Amino acid sequence: SREGNYLLMNRRIAPPEGRIHKIEKDLSLLSALGIRKPTYEPTSPSVSTQDRDYISQFLSLRGKGTGPLVVIHPGTSDFGAFKRWPSQHYARLGDMLVRELGAQVVISWGPSELPIAEDILGGMKEGGFLAPRTLTLGQLTSLISHSDLFISGDTGPMHIASLLGVPQVAIFGPKDPVIYGPYNGNAVVVRKDLECSPCTKRSCDHVTCITSISPEEVFVAAKRLLTRHAHTRTAEQARPLQT
Repeated sequence: SREGNYLLMNRRIAPPEGRIHKIEKDLSLLSALGIRKPTYEPTSPSVSTQDRDYISQFLSLRGKGTGPLVVIHPGTSDFGAFKRWPSQHYARLGDMLVRELGAQVVISWGPSELPIAEDILGGMKEGGFLAPRTLTLGQLTSLISHSDLFISGDTGPMHIASLLGVPQVAIFGPKDPVIYGPYNGNAVVVRKDLECSPCTKRSCDHVTCITSISPEEVFVAAKRLLTRHAHTRTAEQARPLQT
């Protein structure tokens, strides 16, 4: 109703009280229509053959490694730039994933985010891979579906990984993960429990809530998820996508 759509409606539905996930809040509207809330299950969004082949070609050119494929998406929208984890933290995390777990680290990026991805790769000592430019959501979805682990901040691709049921680590700073976090039983949220976080600000001049999260903390969460799901999925055995 905050966007003014209440002016065009003649019936209001009160959502459940308290902090609940946005998905749960939206699904609560169905009760007014006599529809039972559906059971959530990971799904495979429709992806074109062209988008799937585009990512498969990239993976084949990158070579077949023996370690887990970890896709890291460090960017956010420019509007949400204050939610970004520092590039140097991602670089240190990438090195730990390669050195201690033998992971193949791929840095994905969206429009205007290429400098961020290149900065991370430039700071890594162990080496990683730059994802190809993804011009469609289908291409990004296909890339994420091939990953054994997806790591990101509070951003749109995080929800794609959640929808796919891909194991993921979400790095949260100012926003409330109870409301905006992954809707995925395979997800771990890493955040700092600070007095000022979570908050509803749209900008911040210190963002201690995000900068104080260490690469070691994220690595522990990543290692736990990878160990739990070891050998269950590889880049060559990703969940089939609908065409």
